[in-house]
Amino acid sequence: MFNDSSDRVRVRAIRALTVMGTRSVIYLTDEQLSIAVSAIKDSSQSVRLRIYEFLSVSVVSSNGLQQLMHAIQDNLEAYSSDLLPVYRALKLLGANHSNIITPQLTCTLLNISQHYLSREARIDDVVYAGNVILVINTKRATRHAVASVLPDYVFGHLPYLCDKYPGCLPNNLAEYVPAHLPYVRQMLVRPTPDTLVTQMTRDDDEQQTSALFTRMQRVLNKACEEPASAQIADDLVLAARTFLHTATAECRQKVVARYAELVSIGVKIKVMVESHDTMQVGEMFALTARLMHGSYEIEARTQGLDPLARTSLVYLRVLAHTAWLFAHSLSEHDPRVVAKMREELQLRATFVAQALSSDKFTAAKELLSALSNDQTPEILQHFVRGFCALEFVPKSQCQYARAEIQPGSRRPLEFDHRFPLRVPINARLFWTSRNIVANVTLPTQTTRVWRVPPNFIKPCGLMQSSLEWDVEVELPLGSGEVAAVKVTVGMECASDVPWSDAFVVRAASVPVLYDIADYYKKHESHVVVEISSLQTLSVNPIEIRPQPSAHTRI
Repeated sequence: MFNDSSDRVRVRAIRALTVMGTRSVIYLTDEQLSIAVSAIKDSSQSVRLRIYEFLSVSVVSSNGLQQLMHAIQDNLEAYSSDLLPVYRALKLLGANHSNIITPQLTCTLLNISQHYLSREARIDDVVYAGNVILVINTKRATRHAVASVLPDYVFGHLPYLCDKYPGCLPNNLAEYVPAHLPYVRQMLVRPTPDTLVTQMTRDDDEQQTSALFTRMQRVLNKACEEPASAQIADDLVLAARTFLHTATAECRQKVVARYAELVSIGVKIKVMVESHDTMQVGEMFALTARLMHGSYEIEARTQGLDPLARTSLVYLRVLAHTAWLFAHSLSEHDPRVVAKMREELQLRATFVAQALSSDKFTAAKELLSALSNDQTPEILQHFVRGFCALEFVPKSQCQYARAEIQPGSRRPLEFDHRFPLRVPINARLFWTSRNIVANVTLPTQTTRVWRVPPNFIKPCGLMQSSLEWDVEVELPLGSGEVAAVKVTVGMECASDVPWSDAFVVRAASVPVLYDIADYYKKHESHVVVEISSLQTLSVNPIEIRPQPSAHTRI
């Protein structure tokens, strides 16, 4: 199959043998080696690259190795673009043929005379560099024997070859350099320029991250201690977003930055409540929804939160819950809904008060105690005005769950408009594999949520999983109406008080004469948070007609 007329067949045949060779080295006979050598000279670069990979997991005889090196030499002169793939293959060939690469074969390959002074090879000779890579990548015991016959100029070339072809020579070459060449040893053990630049960049990033994180924490403490103002909220948002967008931060710091954004929302709510402006009721509903949803997002996505950090998030939900009830006292509301939400607010406030056992939370416990006893508009306003966010210090070992949707084809997805559209969802999940949902936004701006069956989520690494699933969507489109479908991956997290949270996250007032029971049946006791970026798929509904065959009667 190596000589098949189709490039695709040859590539797949070579790939299959390469996979077998990664599990157990393949021993080639002289006849099989001749077939592989003939394939090396193929005009197709994809075939040649696959042959190099196959030879790197093969073992040949001593004569076969010399035949192979002559063929590789011809390829290096004919196809300069194959240089690095050939050198990577020679590195593995040297490791696999340590018992064949003797000092005598080394002298033959490098044109070293055992009786006369050898002429120094050109350092830019690609064939010479390939032979050095082959013999120097043998196993440790063989490498000592090979190094004993190498002239000094070969050792002098090693630092250049290491910098010129990174990853093609072993790291511990300094121990094989003779003692009378100390400058070569120093050059081999010195850090490379790339390593130095990387280390300096990492140090600068860490210093910048530490400075931005310290600034954000300072503004966060200021927001928690000083009277609420719009300026403090803006400063806190700016500090948090600057930290998230310009710093390479660890998970714990990113979670604190997200918490700072929620605290800024709480400060804005306090400013609105103090103004007592009925014109801002709609905006207050939107802020309480963002605050409630954001607290659930942090709790659901952060793996390893300690109990105090979780209590701080629940305390933010108490603020959102209270502000939502206060906003309803300024507008028309359904007394049945408000009565139920006041009952659940009392339960939530009691839970947080019991969790805050330390004396440093005395002010927060007094506010919660007053809220547990009465929920009149005056008490609600008093709680919001006196609210101060709690300390939020998650553990350094926490991890942030996320998902990466694999990019699909740029061409529009064609489907028969008379049948449902199958939307492919391929994603990589990190630090989570439970309670995964798929969110699909239709061209009508309505969003549908599907729970992903567990059997479509497969582990593919350390705390990583792959998701491959198709969902069927009914689209109200006719033939030829090109539209866009938006897809995200999310997580479900259980609500503390399902009744109230279903209304608060909805970000709107509850009108009078609303069918509460019917609404609550549609909203289960879960909050969906997105953990991936948005992917937009272009869809093109067409009408697929069956093609008449030769047996079709006309």
